[in-house]
Amino acid sequence: MRRKSNQVSSSIRSRLKEARVARFATLDAENRPHVVPVCFLYDGSVFYTALDKKPKRLPPERLARVRHIKAMPQVALLIDDLSEICGRLV
Repeated sequence: MRRKSNQVSSSIRSRLKEARVARFATLDAENRPHVVPVCFLYDGSVFYTALDKKPKRLPPERLARVRHIKAMPQVALLIDDLSEICGRLV
């Protein structure tokens, strides 16, 4: 699949470097959302998220998010910027 050129501003790129956690959303076979928290890396053009080596009940290729991506590669990554409100929660 050909990747689209990313037009990310320098201010957004700098915020992405500081962000640590995101939510990764896929669709299952019935088009229901499947959302999991993930750690990610953004290299300036591509977002990466890992399948860690923790013991899983299934091999990585059978994990729901992997099956969903193979069936429908359109996904969403939601990155929250909570820095402004975290100070007000104390």
